[in-house]
Amino acid sequence: PTGKSVCVEGYWLPQGDVPVIQPDKYILTLSMRRNLKDIGRIVSAGKLPILIKGETSVGKTSLIQYLATVSGNRCFRINNHQHTDLQDYIGSYQSDQSGKLVFTEGVLVQAMRRG
Repeated sequence: PTGKSVCVEGYWLPQGDVPVIQPDKYILTLSMRRNLKDIGRIVSAGKLPILIKGETSVGKTSLIQYLATVSGNRCFRINNHQHTDLQDYIGSYQSDQSGKLVFTEGVLVQAMRRG
């Protein structure tokens, strides 16, 4: 975080360290604005976890990617499914080009390291 804030749907959110962009590929429908306002309220209150649940293709990921883009934050994404396991989040040992085993961090660890 840069110490700056960005106003999204009436709530001040911490500005990240990547450029703030107003994307033109999103159409802010009434329902998207309502959802942005709800999430903005939670994010502005502090570092609280948020669970977003819904049917496939209703816009959950797009909503979060939009929010990250307009607030200058990075978005790390992982799709959860019946085969998702702890290694997807934490990381695992994998062989590099020379065949040597090296630890590759998972998306959760990467996100935590980068705030």
